[in-house]
Amino acid sequence: MIKNYFKTAFRNLWRNKTFTLINTAGLAVGLAVFLLIFEFIAFEWSSNRFHKNYAELYRMAVTDKNGQPGYYLPPGVAPILKEKLPGVEAVVRVADGIGGGVVSYAGDATVKQTELRSFREDKMLYVEGNFLEVFTFKLLDGTASLAAPKTLALSETMAKKLFGKTNVAGKTITVSDQFGKTPYTIRAVFKDMPATSDIKTEVLLSLHTLENAANRDGNDWADPATTESGFTNIYLL
Repeated sequence: MIKNYFKTAFRNLWRNKTFTLINTAGLAVGLAVFLLIFEFIAFEWSSNRFHKNYAELYRMAVTDKNGQPGYYLPPGVAPILKEKLPGVEAVVRVADGIGGGVVSYAGDATVKQTELRSFREDKMLYVEGNFLEVFTFKLLDGTASLAAPKTLALSETMAKKLFGKTNVAGKTITVSDQFGKTPYTIRAVFKDMPATSDIKTEVLLSLHTLENAANRDGNDWADPATTESGFTNIYLL
């Protein structure tokens, strides 16, 4: 009986080839669109959820007189927010558009000068000293604090490019950017940031480096204490 039903259905479909083709194509397109939408929603839903503090993290925004949102705020606003807003445990400043430059390692007493390794990195971030404590990217080596000036953290990929390994905390590399040529001590190596992270970089530079005018190379607009130049994203825990 069931076999006869299938035969009848197949014959009807075969006799109406155009109708069958249109319906089959429509079904295929519908399924493809559904799967794409499902994948997009799943990806967006999973964004940043790997952070331990995900539920308590907020990014500050401002709106202009036309109601349009903006996310770049003067870094000097951060300590004011920490002081004035009840319930704020930590404030994290992230400057994502000012740190592009060249990262290089010239070796040490055991490495020949000719083995200089140098890489262009356009997305280096200047970040608060507590960045790796509030945003819980997995550490492979070193400690989370970037509170000291002239300290940085490297991604797993960047560490392997420069050294061929990841256990490199304590070594010194040079960063050449708009603020000059500055030696930085590697404080930590973190696992490559996942695709579901809004924040992506290979190098995290301590924002506290720019507190000293000598490290700004005349770019006083980048003073972390300024309340005029809006060049940082500010996150609240």
